Order: sequence, then C-alpha cells, then structure tokens
Amino acid sequence: MRIGTSYGSCVLSVNSKTLFFAIFYFGVISSSNASQLDNVAACSGVVIGNASVDFSLGDESSFNDGIKLAIAAYLREVLEQSSAEEDIAIADQILAANTDKIINAANTETFDYGVYDTSSTMLPEDREYFT
Repeated sequence: MRIGTSYGSCVLSVNSKTLFFAIFYFGVISSSNASQLDNVAACSGVVIGNASVDFSLGDESSFNDGIKLAIAAYLREVLEQSSAEEDIAIADQILAANTDKIINAANTETFDYGVYDTSSTMLPEDREYFT
C-alpha cells in the first residue's frame, strides 16, 4: 500500500462513504444464503478497502471502526448461515477483490466516486468468475 499520497477531495469523506455502503448493501441483501453471503462479502471488502485508505492517511480511529464493522458483519454472516465451504471460499475471494479494488484505486490516484460503481465492483453475480 502506498502511503503519504495526497488524494485531494476524493477522500474527503471516506468515513461517510463507508457508512453509506455498509447501510446500503446490508439493507438490500437477497434471500439466497450464498447470495446473501456474497453481498456481505462484497460490502465488507469495500469497507475494508476504505478503512485501509483511512489508515494510510493517518486516521487510525476510522481504520479500526471500518475493520470492526466489516469483519463483524462478514463473520456474523459466515457463522449464522450454514454455508458450504465452497460458498465461503468464493465469498472470501469477493471480499479480497473489492478490498484490492479500493486500495488500488487510491494508490493509482483514480480513487473517486466511480470506484463505487456496482458495474465495476465484484458482486454475487460474478460468482462464476471465482469457480
């Protein structure tokens, strides 16, 4: 992770973006267990990516809050559902892909609202990519 780069106004409110996406994604979860797990993984990946950007900008408190929120939501979903190991492995990959996407965008100075466009974020419908 590249540290010390100024991202300008694009990172002005990473915290508010994190909360918005957490509420948005957790509020529109589908009924399918695998799909629900994938949705939580996708959201958690974005939140972890945002938290990582916060940390690189020196905001350890926001980093801690973001990590706690993302991990708690993801582990709750994994532990409450009797998901197959294969579903958990795919969800883990979705989480990692979204985390990487946010961090890469910040490191390449392409971190803007377009990064959150769901057409370019790994979502449950991308499951076949991981299988």
